Amino acid sequence: MNKIEDTPKGLLTSKVKLIAIGFLAAIVAGAVLYAFGWWQGSKSVDSGEEQINKINQELQVSQQQVNLLQNRSYLMQARAALFESAVDLDQRNFGMANVRLQEAANALGQVKDGQNKLDVVKLGELRQKIAQTNINVAVNLEAQRQKILSFVRELNGLIPEEFKQVSTEKTQ
Repeated sequence: MNKIEDTPKGLLTSKVKLIAIGFLAAIVAGAVLYAFGWWQGSKSVDSGEEQINKINQELQVSQQQVNLLQNRSYLMQARAALFESAVDLDQRNFGMANVRLQEAANALGQVKDGQNKLDVVKLGELRQKIAQTNINVAVNLEAQRQKILSFVRELNGLIPEEFKQVSTEKTQ
């Protein structure tokens, strides 16, 4: 006799149902595991994006600090060149006094204010005045010296206090 014929029909149907239920359970379990993996992956992607955003913000702050320090450096270079020009004039070294004036004008030309902390229009005007100044041997030296020192005073008035102070603060 045939085995299928010997088994009751209900037993065969229950085996098919068990197989179908097992198959569906495997599909549901696979879907749940897939969803869990997707959720974990998206969570780490979100964390990575947050880190990238934080690093970009830190980069912007660092770039602003670098620009601030560069501008401070250019302003201090201009001031030093003006003082050196006055010293050169006192020593009757007229050629070097003129060179120092051009160095001061060039340093002021390098200042770029992206943070609106400087009056770039007035700095530009001062730069023009310095660049157009020519120290002469025959002209009254005291008047020329006073002119150079007036440039120093004008520059000092245009430099913000935060640029004048040396920062001892350490960045982390």
